[in-house]
Amino acid sequence: MAKNKSQYDSTLNLPKTLFEMRAGLPKKEPVMLKDWDDNDLYNQLMKHNEGKPQFILHDGPPYANGNIHMGTALNKIIKDIIIRDKNMEGYQAPYVPGFDTHGLPIELKALSSVGEKKKDISKLELRQICEKFATEHIDIMSDQFKRLGVIGDFEHPYLTLKPEFEARQIEIFGEMAKKGFEPHVFEALHFLGGVLYYGIPQYRLPDEIVDHELDVLRSLGVKFHTNCLVGKTVTIDELREQGFKGIYVATGAGKPKFMNIPGENAIHILSANEFLFRVNVMDADQPDSETPLYVGKKVIVVGGGNTAMDSCRTAKRLGADVTVVYRRTFDEMPAGRDEIEQAQEEGVNFMNLHNPQRYIVGDDGKVKGAVLDVMKLGEPDDSGRRRPVKTGETITVECDEVLVAVGVDPNPLVPQSIEGLKEGWAHAIEVNEDGQSNISDIYAGGDIARGAATVVLAMGDGRRAANKMAEELLAK
Repeated sequence: MAKNKSQYDSTLNLPKTLFEMRAGLPKKEPVMLKDWDDNDLYNQLMKHNEGKPQFILHDGPPYANGNIHMGTALNKIIKDIIIRDKNMEGYQAPYVPGFDTHGLPIELKALSSVGEKKKDISKLELRQICEKFATEHIDIMSDQFKRLGVIGDFEHPYLTLKPEFEARQIEIFGEMAKKGFEPHVFEALHFLGGVLYYGIPQYRLPDEIVDHELDVLRSLGVKFHTNCLVGKTVTIDELREQGFKGIYVATGAGKPKFMNIPGENAIHILSANEFLFRVNVMDADQPDSETPLYVGKKVIVVGGGNTAMDSCRTAKRLGADVTVVYRRTFDEMPAGRDEIEQAQEEGVNFMNLHNPQRYIVGDDGKVKGAVLDVMKLGEPDDSGRRRPVKTGETITVECDEVLVAVGVDPNPLVPQSIEGLKEGWAHAIEVNEDGQSNISDIYAGGDIARGAATVVLAMGDGRRAANKMAEELLAK
């Protein structure tokens, strides 16, 4: 005979607790958050520890340019744990969440939301669009952080666009001017912008944004000198004689690597860096160019980093049938995941677990094919990624152009021109955590110090070095 549910319930041996069997988070979370808000939990916590020693944790603000992601979530959760711990230890530990509302990440996202109209936008309109975009995302991100349980003064966040913050910036610049600070930038090329201009395609970073950032720097009193190759046009000692007290080296890693395999010197095999430079700066992809760039019908791009993704997408947009050849799998690719996915969406082919062994060269000296080793993954190497190992098998593919993107080394010209400067691998400059070298007035950052990395990391290096340089110079 069937028993009803209540008869079964009485036979279960379960502990009696105040906790419900089901979490019911979708229903309970809004109630919990409302309770925190109604009871003003953050301010009650601050009032409870009023008068006690303070513990201040400065919040490195995320860009207000989208939904939170794993990185920003982890950042805020760890800070929240630290703040709660310090408050329980007897400190008054306030937490003011910050949001960075300036810079390229804001502008890129904001411009992508206006589509083709971005070509006609004035600088004033650009600023207004960016401010509106960032302000909207401050509220979005704040709500998302609250849903993670982060407690803080979200009603009064630290925003870089606030007038009082900008006024403080101007005040600092004014003090620096009074102390005699006069920043100068020496650029080897005939134009400014560096890799932002010549290495990153227009569809990812429009020139107008770089020009805008340069205009901002000019308005702050930064002076620029083009066609000046430090170490040749002018030496470090000559700069010192001219009165420069602090020197920051940011020459990057612009020396492309090649694989040194048979046939690599064939016509139409070139570095991805040269390919991007000629397209971005020299307009060599245009039919009326004085130095026209050959774009093959079947192009191979060798490598798996961001430069490889930029060059393969650029070649695809110029009409080529493009295949990326990479010796590991997608999981080991150093390029950003979104860059890889976008390349796939645009029709770029990928041949993972393959690596060029040699190139086939025609009688005319031009590349016409590549012999590829078939690879498999072995044990992890020093980078933590599994080492690619040859299987002994090869395949031959047809191609009429090869773009090599297997890495870059620092340009040794500046380091080798400074007597006594301590160098690391491949002429990289050895620096401490503040970017200071073994010579007290020489600082370095970005790829010339850390190896090939990202623009964002290079900007962080520059900021840390500038703070240390200013601290030491102002103390004199």
